[in-house]
Amino acid sequence: MDVKFSENLFISVEELNRLKSSIAENGWKRFAKNLVSKFGIAVNENNTNFIPIVNSMARDTLTIQPGIAFDSDMNIIVLDSAVDISLPHGQLANNEKYWLVLRHAITHNEVGTVSVNQSGALTGVGTKFKEVLRGQPDFPTKVRLDSVVNTGEYEVVEVSSDTSAIIAGSFTNESGKKYSVVGTFTPGFIPDEDNRQIYSYDSCEIEILRSVEQPEIRDGLDFILASVEYVDNMNNGYDTILNDYRVNYLLNFSFEKDDYVENKELAEDQIVSLVKESVVNLDEKGVTIELLMEHGFSVTDFTVEATTSGYKFTINSGTSNFITTASTLPDHLFKGWWILNRYNMQYCEITDSANRVLSITKINSLAVTGTTDIVLIPPFNEIEYSVLVSNNVSAPLSPYVVRCSLENIQNRLMIPIKWNNGVNYSDVVTLTLKYRIIGFSRDKYPMYLFNTANYLDHDGNIKSCSGSISIDITSLKPVPEVRNYS
Repeated sequence: MDVKFSENLFISVEELNRLKSSIAENGWKRFAKNLVSKFGIAVNENNTNFIPIVNSMARDTLTIQPGIAFDSDMNIIVLDSAVDISLPHGQLANNEKYWLVLRHAITHNEVGTVSVNQSGALTGVGTKFKEVLRGQPDFPTKVRLDSVVNTGEYEVVEVSSDTSAIIAGSFTNESGKKYSVVGTFTPGFIPDEDNRQIYSYDSCEIEILRSVEQPEIRDGLDFILASVEYVDNMNNGYDTILNDYRVNYLLNFSFEKDDYVENKELAEDQIVSLVKESVVNLDEKGVTIELLMEHGFSVTDFTVEATTSGYKFTINSGTSNFITTASTLPDHLFKGWWILNRYNMQYCEITDSANRVLSITKINSLAVTGTTDIVLIPPFNEIEYSVLVSNNVSAPLSPYVVRCSLENIQNRLMIPIKWNNGVNYSDVVTLTLKYRIIGFSRDKYPMYLFNTANYLDHDGNIKSCSGSISIDITSLKPVPEVRNYS
C-alpha cells in the first residue's frame, strides 16, 4: 500500500497508522518472510549470543549474556546487557529442571541511565537527551523514571546537553535509573495509558519454566536457551548442571553436514597406533606376542570457559602414544569427536579443535566435570583390530581379529606364532596392523593401516611402526639345556 500526500490533505492518527502498517506488515516484513526460512539467534563476533553462564559465587544464579535474535514475525529480540536470573535450588522437585525460554518483548526505556536530585537536575550516563527530549518554551516533553519513589510524570524544563537536563517536580535523590518518554500532548488533554510512552524499542523476555521434560514452545517465536538442574553429590551438597540448547536455534551457524561423507572421514582415526609389543609366553611350540593398541587421547587436566558462540575446552595436559604431551596438536584433529567422561559415561561433541583448544557449541556439563577419567574418541560404537601374520601360523591368509568398544582407548590382542620348522616357515615374521571403525547402525567403513608412531618392543627398545612390524623369532626361541651325562 502507498499513501498520496498533497498540500491540503488532512492526516490524522488513522492515516499515520495505516502508513506505518504499509511500511512494516505489508512492506519489508512481507518481503523478508518470503526470503528467510530460518529464525533464531544471530551469531557474530560483536555480541555474546545469549550465552548462559552459571555464577561461580552463587550456583542458584544463571547469567545470560547480551545477544540478538530474530523470530518468525520478523521481530528483533534484543538483550543489551547481561542479566542475572535466580533459580532457587529448593524449588525443584521430582527430577524437575529449570528451562529458560527466550522471546520478543517491547520496552519503552531510552538508552543510558539517569540520576536525579531534589532540585530536579537530571544527569545521564550514555543518554541522548538532545535527541529525545524537548524543554520550554516549546511544548515540553514529559518523562517517567523506572523508580518506586519518583513515580510521577515529569515535565522537561530545560535540555542543556545529551547528559544534562532539568525536570519539574518533587524528587527523592536516586541514581542508576532507566527513563522513558511519555510524550508531548495538547495542553489540558489527558491521554489513555495505552497512548503514553510513545517510543517502543525491541527487547526480550526470558521466561523460567519448571518441568522434567523439555517444554512445548511456539515454533519460530520461542527459543530455549538452557536447562538447569541440581544433582546431589557425595559431599552432602549439590552440583549445578547447565545444558546449553542454543545450538538448536542458531540463525547463521552452519550445522548441516553430509553424514556419510563426514562419518567416513571421521572413521579414519588419525591417532590409532601400536603402543607396545610384548612376549607373554614361550613354550616348545612357539611364542605368544601381545600387542597393546590405542585409538584415543586421554585428558589429564583441562579448563572450560564460555565464548561468544559456545564453550572452549582447553587441554592443559594429556597423553597419547601417537601424540606426546609436549607436541602441538594438529588443527581440526578432534573435529566431530566426543569428549567422554568415563566416570559417568556422559559425553559432548567437539565442534572443532585448534591445537589444544576444543570448541564446543552444545555442552553437556556432566561430561566436563572435575574427574580425570576423560578421553577423546571418535563418535562411533566399536573399533575392530586386524593383525595379519605373514607366516609361522595356521592359515596365514586369515588375520587375527578383535572387536573392542571405543570407550576403552587401549586394547590388547594375543598372537600365537610357531617356531621355524623348515616347511614354509621363516625366522622373521611380519605383522600387518589394520583397524576399522564400526558405527552405531553397523555402518561399514574400510580398513586402514595403523598410523606411524613409536612403540616399545619386547626388548624394551623404542621403534617406529608404520602399519607393520617384523619380529625375528629365532632370538626368542629358548636354547635347549645341555645336560652332562658323564
